[in-house]
Amino acid sequence: MKQTWKVLYHPEVDKDLRRIGKSRAKRAIKAIDEKLVTEPESFGAPLRKGLAGLRKLRVGDYDWQAGRW
Repeated sequence: MKQTWKVLYHPEVDKDLRRIGKSRAKRAIKAIDEKLVTEPESFGAPLRKGLAGLRKLRVGDYDWQAGRW
């Protein structure tokens, strides 16, 4: 049985989503929820240095950071 993950959004994400517009925000949330809930290690590139432990998920023109907290 596959493990599922819970996605928690940082409070400042609302501000970022409003800035990029409704259509792009919906696309980003859908990609994050579908990809990171099922297989977070399979999507995106691992980040380095001060952001080690986080992963970058590219959705359209935007990179989103994800990690385990």
